[in-house]
Amino acid sequence: MQFLRFLLFSITTLSLSACILEKDSSKDENPALEDKASIQPIKELEKEEDDDEPLASNSDYVPKHGHTAIDLITKAIYENGDFLAEDKYLNVKYFTHIPELPNQFGYQHTEVGPYLKTEYIKQYNQNTFERTSVQYSTLTTPNELLISHYLKSHIYSTIDFNQQTSTSSQESDGVMTQGEILTYTKKEPLFDEYTGNNVGISYSKSEITALNSESITIRSGTYDAAKAHFKTELKSTINDSTSNTWTDMIDGFIWLDINTGTVLKTTSTITTTNIDYPNTVYTTYAISEFISSDEFPKATINMSAAEHNTDESFKSLAMQEIIKNNQIMTENSSTRLSIASHFIKLPL
Repeated sequence: MQFLRFLLFSITTLSLSACILEKDSSKDENPALEDKASIQPIKELEKEEDDDEPLASNSDYVPKHGHTAIDLITKAIYENGDFLAEDKYLNVKYFTHIPELPNQFGYQHTEVGPYLKTEYIKQYNQNTFERTSVQYSTLTTPNELLISHYLKSHIYSTIDFNQQTSTSSQESDGVMTQGEILTYTKKEPLFDEYTGNNVGISYSKSEITALNSESITIRSGTYDAAKAHFKTELKSTINDSTSNTWTDMIDGFIWLDINTGTVLKTTSTITTTNIDYPNTVYTTYAISEFISSDEFPKATINMSAAEHNTDESFKSLAMQEIIKNNQIMTENSSTRLSIASHFIKLPL
């Protein structure tokens, strides 16, 4: 079941910590992702034959101190069909080993350190970045998640209070097989990082169906991948002075390297609604692509079209795109990027 944890985090990271931005009244700008014709809605899948064909297996490699993993995230956000904002950035995961867990979360751990600390950084260029969340896990595989700290909302959760279930239609722990259906539910009480008081709750339910193997080409190269379809319902409630209950319905596809389980690409359509604004629907089209990683040696990644490139060249290419996009956002869309009076404040 290790695949469940990696798949679900990759899926939800495209929609979590969301902030819907206010739309400018002017209509004379032509945002890069405004042409929705190029982003087709997710169609209902036909039932796949269950032939138990092995598609992908996961790696037991543990990230070393100082290692990183980088993905390129592209999003376009619409309100009731009208363009709101676009965003494009590097999602950088920075791994460190720490001897003890922070005392502020009050986690009553029995595991013996060291622990794995993973920082998630949203980066536009070398001088523009934001730490969005931090996770603490056991250092030994399967790297059980102990604490999640959501920095923007000043909220955290711990395994002490979480309730989660996972099932598989086939007995294939550590291996993805064609036709396999994975389901995962999680109920996560949320706590204020300063007071420790319970301030809300998050609930998620996901279903992932393994489809087939295929070759895909992304910015960092061409890979042999296992493809899967996923559906996720994510509901979050924060108990503040106003009702703040949001629901995300996520539908998309994910591709994983067949040997290591590395998430290579994710495409998703995310529909977001608020209980107090039922007539307002936010739709986010999101794409995530693997750029580089120290976590998995290049030899274990099935890469054919870009073997002459190095990880540094991948990072440089992505950074050039990010810098260019950041300049466009600053020059053409600055008036659209003020926070709305009722913005999406999902805690995850």
